[in-house]
Amino acid sequence: MKNVAEDRAMVAELLMLFRMILADGEVGEAELAVLRRICREAFDVEEAAFPGLMHVVEEMGGTKGLQTVRVFRSFDHPRRVALARRMLAIAQADEELSRREERFAVRLFDILDLEPADLAGKAS
Repeated sequence: MKNVAEDRAMVAELLMLFRMILADGEVGEAELAVLRRICREAFDVEEAAFPGLMHVVEEMGGTKGLQTVRVFRSFDHPRRVALARRMLAIAQADEELSRREERFAVRLFDILDLEPADLAGKAS
C-alpha cells in the first residue's frame, strides 16, 4: 500500500466512499464489507491496514469542499466512473437505498460531472 497521507486524490476518494456509508445515518456491516473489498481491490489495502487507513482518512477529512471538487474533476473519465460505481456498490450493500443515499449519489454525480449514461456498460 502506498503512503495514503501523501496521495490527496486517494484520500478524497476514500473519504467520499466513507461518507456514502454514513449517508443513511448508519454504519452497516454490509457497507463496511464492500468498502473493505474496494480498498483491497482498488487501492491494494490489506485487511490489517484498514483501521489505520480509516484513521488517516478521518484525520484528513477536513479538506475544503471546493478543493475536493477540484480533485475529483481532475480525475480522468474512467476513474470518475469507477468512483461512482464504487459509491453505488456501497449504497446498495444493505440492499436498501435510502433517500439520503440517493441524494448524496446525485450530488456526487454532479461533482464528478457524470450522467447516468456514463455508468451504463462494462464495470471497471
